[in-house]
Amino acid sequence: MQLIAQDPTAIIRLLTAYAPTEWNEAGEHKADFKKEHYNSLTKKIDVSDFIKSIEDNFSHLLDIPDAYPSKYEQENVNEGELFIQQFLWLHQHPEKDPSL
Repeated sequence: MQLIAQDPTAIIRLLTAYAPTEWNEAGEHKADFKKEHYNSLTKKIDVSDFIKSIEDNFSHLLDIPDAYPSKYEQENVNEGELFIQQFLWLHQHPEKDPSL
């Protein structure tokens, strides 16, 4: 977490690394950050420190919608910021699975 404290963009790099890569006719792209990726990541980090770093550095992303913020339902989305919103949504809705 020390790296994140020194370089807040490490949050985006970490979430991007955990998001899976998909392929389609257009080529390779990152898929949504889903519950299984959240569960895997949160086993390896201090979640409260991670969220504190998000709050300190990305406060404009803290207004999380009621519905899962999928990249397929938005246009011109910043992928890194979307992954932050997806992480926060999954954290705030542990009982929900956006895959369903």
